[in-house]
Amino acid sequence: MVKRKKIWKELFEQKFIIIVISTRKDARVVFQRQGKERRRLAMDCDEDEGERRRGGEEEEEEEDDDDDEGKRRRRRDHHVLFFGRYPTPGKCKTRLATDLMRENCGDETVAAKLYELCTERVLNGFLRDIDERSEEERCDATIRLVFYVAHSADVGRVRTWLRESLEVHAKDEREEEEQQQQQQFVEVRAQDQKTNDLGLRMIRAINEECDAIEKKGPMRESHVIHVVGTDYPNACWKRLEENTNVRATARDNPICFGKAEDGGFWHVSTVGRLSEDFFGKEDEKLVRWSTNNTLEDAKNAAKKVGMNPRVEDVGNPLHDIDTLEDVRKWMRATTRNKSHMEDDFTQLARQVANSQ
Repeated sequence: MVKRKKIWKELFEQKFIIIVISTRKDARVVFQRQGKERRRLAMDCDEDEGERRRGGEEEEEEEDDDDDEGKRRRRRDHHVLFFGRYPTPGKCKTRLATDLMRENCGDETVAAKLYELCTERVLNGFLRDIDERSEEERCDATIRLVFYVAHSADVGRVRTWLRESLEVHAKDEREEEEQQQQQQFVEVRAQDQKTNDLGLRMIRAINEECDAIEKKGPMRESHVIHVVGTDYPNACWKRLEENTNVRATARDNPICFGKAEDGGFWHVSTVGRLSEDFFGKEDEKLVRWSTNNTLEDAKNAAKKVGMNPRVEDVGNPLHDIDTLEDVRKWMRATTRNKSHMEDDFTQLARQVANSQ
């Protein structure tokens, strides 16, 4: 009996051991399977997370690309071409000089001096506006300035004149040298000497600037070329920028004009080349220059070649100083504007306007 109990005990212990071992083995297998499953799930999660991260990075890259593309779309490269003359008495503002002499309030020298001061006022105003831009504005737009002088023989004299007369808007000593170089970046070139037609000279200057752009890369809509008159005392960069940034120069509006008080325009802005017969041919003039029909004729010329011209609607039309009456109109408008800038031009204009 004792022996049988012992045998049963041994069998039970063996069976228990087998059961325990089997159970432990199964548990180990299950645990291993669970562990593998957990690791597989973890790996899947990691892969999903990785994909999500990669996807996020790709989305961020796409967003960055979109931002870069947006910045490229917003960015403007402005090319401002000033049209003017060297202030030689008898060769500039001849109508103004005639008026002054007729009313015994001046002569050719006074007319030339008034134009000289007006040109300096315009260029210094542009430089001041450009210098006062924020960092963001500087990143959004590059600005190139070129002075196109009427006679090639005057190029050297104009360089000297501008070097001596343009202001330096330096914020600190480090920037002073850069600002002094800014006088040099107002490049001086001669208008085309093969024609006396103002419209054709402007077109050839625009196309010459397009040639310079294309040497560095393809011409894009971000390049905006402006031709600006130097005899409009209130012409300034801020107004030009505001006028041309409201989709004034894009596919649907490839050309824009700045309205002048006398029926002309103080600037024309475009995003590409213009045909040489844009303003008409030698035997078929489409624009009557220096008249109160100039702007309307220019708009019609643009429409004739399929363009949709835009005329600025920012502020009041600008006054020029072609005649004594123009000077007096500008002076009256300036007097009404209490925030006007008092400078040498304003003082001489007041003296001329008040002469009887």
